[in-house]
Amino acid sequence: MRSSRAPQRLLLAVMLCLCAAGARANIRINITGVDGAPRANIEARLSISRFRDSDDLDEDTIRRLSNRIIDEVKAAMVPFGYYEPKVMEEHRQESKD
Repeated sequence: MRSSRAPQRLLLAVMLCLCAAGARANIRINITGVDGAPRANIEARLSISRFRDSDDLDEDTIRRLSNRIIDEVKAAMVPFGYYEPKVMEEHRQESKD
C-alpha cells in the first residue's frame, strides 16, 4: 500500500499519435502523470512501443496493440503500489502533410 503522502489514485494519460500515409508507422507515445521508475516500467511494458518504427503495421495490428494499452499500464503500475490507477488513452491520427 502507498504511503499517505502518495495520491490514492494515479491519473495517467497515454496518448498515441499515429501518422498516416507513410512508410513507417511513426507512433509517438506521450505518457503524463507519472515519472521516474514507474514511467520507465510503463514504457517497457507497452507492446505498441516496440512497433514504433515498424514498416508494416496495418490497421488491425494497431487496433490490437491499442486495445492492450490500459491493461499493460495498470500491470506496470502494480509493483509501485498503484493497484487501481485511473488510465486514459487517446488516439490521434495525424496526416503527413
